[in-house]
Amino acid sequence: MLLLAQQGFEVMDMCEGALRFRRAAPCPFSVGDLLQAGIRFRNGESIQVKGQVLRIDGESVVIVIRPPIPWSTVVSEQRRLASRYPGYR
Repeated sequence: MLLLAQQGFEVMDMCEGALRFRRAAPCPFSVGDLLQAGIRFRNGESIQVKGQVLRIDGESVVIVIRPPIPWSTVVSEQRRLASRYPGYR
């Protein structure tokens, strides 16, 4: 869950340097906007990120995150997903 401006947005994809989330309609963001947000993982961990809107298309918004999300956090989430959905690739 991406927490931004006291709103929650579903994270669709994530890596250490970027994330894609489902946008609200109408979209309150524009390409180039600087964002500061929190990400809450299903294991209860939360981190703060800063980024810039790179692209808005269809139902999603892509932001580039700087500095990147720690690699250990990304791997932990991947392991959690792999254990929960073992047949998914």
